[in-house]
Amino acid sequence: MTTTLSQSPLERVLGAFAAGIVGLFAMFFVLAATIAVAAVGLFVALAALALRLAPRPQRRASGPPMLEARRTPEGWVAEAAPR
Repeated sequence: MTTTLSQSPLERVLGAFAAGIVGLFAMFFVLAATIAVAAVGLFVALAALALRLAPRPQRRASGPPMLEARRTPEGWVAEAAPR
């Protein structure tokens, strides 16, 4: 901001005050954005940890039994596979 000799001291003080307010607003905006990004990152990390430590659902035996086939010199043999 440029000042001229025609400006009164009150106008200079008010201009500096306005510039300071804009600067503080910018600093608070950057601080708020930083905190928001950190919070989102923390939430994602906690969700990943919770999913990692959560118990896995167990598969229930439903339907026909699983068969396992293998080839032997006499031909193919099919057996029920243990679950």
